[in-house]
Amino acid sequence: KNNENITPDYPPTFLWHCKDDPLVPFANAIEMDEKLTENGVPHVFKAVEKGGHGLGIADGTPAEGWLTEAVAFWQSVCKK
Repeated sequence: KNNENITPDYPPTFLWHCKDDPLVPFANAIEMDEKLTENGVPHVFKAVEKGGHGLGIADGTPAEGWLTEAVAFWQSVCKK
């Protein structure tokens, strides 16, 4: 089953997924978000309306800025 490796000691996670991804079903991201929540893992789930698959940094797309958001999240939850 998907996400069975997610336990309470799973690392803080920034998860983003495009709803129109033709390769990885958006439902997979929803399931991962639910499992992270169930296990009390600090995380952010950002759903992006359009963009498909494999955007990388995603400049000029609806997902633009995800990397800056992820870094801010990790800085807020990870001890230095």
